[in-house]
Amino acid sequence: MVKKFLALDFDGVICDGLIEYFAVAWQTYCQVWQSGNQNLTNPPAGILEKFYNLRVVIETGWEMPILIKALVEKIKDDDIYQNWKDIVIYLIEKDSLSPHEIGIKLDIARDERIKKT
Repeated sequence: MVKKFLALDFDGVICDGLIEYFAVAWQTYCQVWQSGNQNLTNPPAGILEKFYNLRVVIETGWEMPILIKALVEKIKDDDIYQNWKDIVIYLIEKDSLSPHEIGIKLDIARDERIKKT
């Protein structure tokens, strides 16, 4: 007997979540790395587009603000594609952060955004 099942890739197929991903990742990036900079409300030019193109390197959600950090620090796209895992480790260790604390901030930002919509 052959069992049938349906598997869907929700993001990008049924729904494009990139706009929400970026908004929440940017908010989390600002909380983690720019908390004292009240003037930083909009991302620098070109970051959004680079984030969209490089999103494929992200394995788990907490890495999204890390990708923004890498882009703000002007890490080259090719380096991100080839050395993403090392870059993640470098950026979180450099600022004595943990994936867990970044993940919590990201989850809170996402939950707040969902409540507003």
